[in-house]
Amino acid sequence: METLSALTVRQLEDGICLRAGRIAAAQAELLAWIAEFDRRQGWSGPGMLSCAHWLSWRVGLSGGAAREQVRVARRLEELRVLREAFADGRVSYSKVRAISRVAEPEDGIDWVSLARHSSAAQLEKLAAGVARARSYEEDRADPEWAAWRLRTRVRYDDRGGFTMTISGPAHLLPVVREGLDARKAELAREQERSQVAPAVDKAPARAQTQPSVTSADDGGKGGVAAETPTAAPEPTDADALVSLAQDALTAEQAAHPTAARRRRPQLSPQVDPLSGWARQADGELLPPSSVRAVLRSLPGRGKRPVLRPVTSRDCRRHDLGRTRREASLALRELLGTIDGERCRFPGCTRRRNLHAHHLAFWSDGGGTDLDNLVVVCARHHTLVHATGFALVLHPDRRLEVRTADGVPVLHHPAQPWGDAADLALGPGQHVTAQTL
Repeated sequence: METLSALTVRQLEDGICLRAGRIAAAQAELLAWIAEFDRRQGWSGPGMLSCAHWLSWRVGLSGGAAREQVRVARRLEELRVLREAFADGRVSYSKVRAISRVAEPEDGIDWVSLARHSSAAQLEKLAAGVARARSYEEDRADPEWAAWRLRTRVRYDDRGGFTMTISGPAHLLPVVREGLDARKAELAREQERSQVAPAVDKAPARAQTQPSVTSADDGGKGGVAAETPTAAPEPTDADALVSLAQDALTAEQAAHPTAARRRRPQLSPQVDPLSGWARQADGELLPPSSVRAVLRSLPGRGKRPVLRPVTSRDCRRHDLGRTRREASLALRELLGTIDGERCRFPGCTRRRNLHAHHLAFWSDGGGTDLDNLVVVCARHHTLVHATGFALVLHPDRRLEVRTADGVPVLHHPAQPWGDAADLALGPGQHVTAQTL
């Protein structure tokens, strides 16, 4: 490989464009392989739930990226002209991804030409606009579907914060807005009350103990200068949303303590006593500086976080043995806290509809104890019982999974990477610096 520092800026520019074109052509070939693999259901191996699940497990993609590649691969089979331009390295994957959301084979739009004269960001906006218009027509055709289609999406940013997106029919927006405004007004009134009450209680004591301060406004006669209280920040929509959520948790605690107990593993971060880092139920990691703030926000903690390592006695205190088949609330909470509220089956990322599974089946004499239980999702729970997977839990809670034939199902299979230099010999070998 040439020493990059010896190249001119123009050579670097051409080299970047050349390699980007080759990557686009290689990506097109990869998606064609994924589409064929998906059509034959080649992914339907031990415990695999979908082609995206297999890609995430086998190739190391994130769940979202895997699902998006499968979607684009399926759509490209219908969009022949776009597929050919992609395979030639003339259109980037980002542009293909945007176009594939809205393009139709017979819509009469020259999507390739549009892609060649538009940026990826412009195509994203165009696709969003087309999708919004189609959604409006679908809502008019099916009002019941429109009323039901209210959902939220959450993603984490690079700084460890999160962004929640709420989407739904437009007629629900005034309800959401006015509800948040009403809660913001109530929070503002609470702030005013909290500021006024201490000032009234402490006024006499302050008048007796504070020295007099001469003010320019009183003609130099002396007196006590009025203290200007620091104004609290005005409540935001986010403050109102969090307040509503906290009220709901408090109400559930009072009205339905059993349901609230089941929710505690979702609210309690698992703190590593050595590093001080914590893992939340959805897998997000928190630095030590954030742990105290999180613990103080939990209901019933009294704003006094108490941290200590989990001992071996803690792990055994809720064991039920053969006295009961279903895990108690305390045992289920401990299981979720130690293992994380996620399916433990290799490659699965599900965090909903989770079950406590007996490794040694209850029907075979297995006990309802922590060392005989793992968390699995409903679909994998069914597969384990139906297809004879053998699950072995080691003392460090490392889970070993084998098929009924004894074939191991790896949590992290070896990545199938090849030589990067082969990119120049396979798809895109005709690509130049001007192609993309």
